[in-house]
Amino acid sequence: KNEKVKDFLRTKVVCHLISEDGSPTMNELILQFRKDVDNEEYHQKVQDHLNRYAYIDDGSIAPEVKMEDLLGQEITLSDFRGKYVYIDVWASWCGPCKHEFPYFEDLKNEYKEKNIEFISISIDKTKDKWKKTLYDWQLNNNQYYANEEGNLNLSALYKVKILPRFILIDPVGQIVDLSASFPSGGIRNDFARLNI
Repeated sequence: KNEKVKDFLRTKVVCHLISEDGSPTMNELILQFRKDVDNEEYHQKVQDHLNRYAYIDDGSIAPEVKMEDLLGQEITLSDFRGKYVYIDVWASWCGPCKHEFPYFEDLKNEYKEKNIEFISISIDKTKDKWKKTLYDWQLNNNQYYANEEGNLNLSALYKVKILPRFILIDPVGQIVDLSASFPSGGIRNDFARLNI
């Protein structure tokens, strides 16, 4: 009956089950755990198990990604929970990435009153190249740089092998589409189907 003991045991059970069956079938249990348990340390343990053991695909809980904003402050993907999140993963050396910039900015303006955040994550090797590209293209809202850990998570867990990559996540943190349509493509149709 002790709440502290109960939360401890819940964490142990959820971590064990993730390591045994880390698939989208675990989503309901993980979402219930997040709702029932307030302890941030326990949340982090569950997230670490997800990042380590879960098979990531459409319908999975989105693995955490750590990144920095232009002021050097750490931001995590879970900071955007409560809204849909449309992610642009790019790098300064990627021509097709730059081709999508204007279309991505148009989407941001068009949907600014809707329940969706548009975030760009650079996986450049250095912050200087990232910042120069932002300056050259006059990009500033929701621009982030994936630190080493974030870069590894994007590459390994999100299977980012080709750029640009667009990812759509729902308000509770589940992946809607691991390879979402491009801003210059049919993404508006996908938003419409989700009533965004």
